[in-house]
Amino acid sequence: MILKALVSRGGIVSAARLSVQSHEQLRSRLPFLPSRSASDFMPRIEWMTRKGVVVGIFEAGKLTAFLGAFPIENFRNAGSGSFGPDWCHGTAPGTDLTRAYRQLYRELAPRLISLGCPIHAFAFWTRWFEPVACCLERRI
Repeated sequence: MILKALVSRGGIVSAARLSVQSHEQLRSRLPFLPSRSASDFMPRIEWMTRKGVVVGIFEAGKLTAFLGAFPIENFRNAGSGSFGPDWCHGTAPGTDLTRAYRQLYRELAPRLISLGCPIHAFAFWTRWFEPVACCLERRI
């Protein structure tokens, strides 16, 4: 397993594919959500790699999970922070979600702090229970 920042075109394409898979999984629980394709997510993730930080887990050279966030100068009037939107995370089928999100955040958090962002917020649909549960567990 290798944890690293996503900066290459191939990494962005892989992340967009994971976003589509995650979105389709979410749509099965929330059918009112619109259909999306990789071309919907690619420009967003590409923007995130330029304006923020996106990290990924690679296993045997293949992206299996990713998480990203961008700096916000005055997050909710509390100071410099960062925000990870619901479209900037994803996992491949069969990924151990608890392990993946913990590792991703451990890699991402110091990078955000180095950008001057001590406050970190992420958006997950509450109907997508697994990532939310991973973040609510006390063991990190």
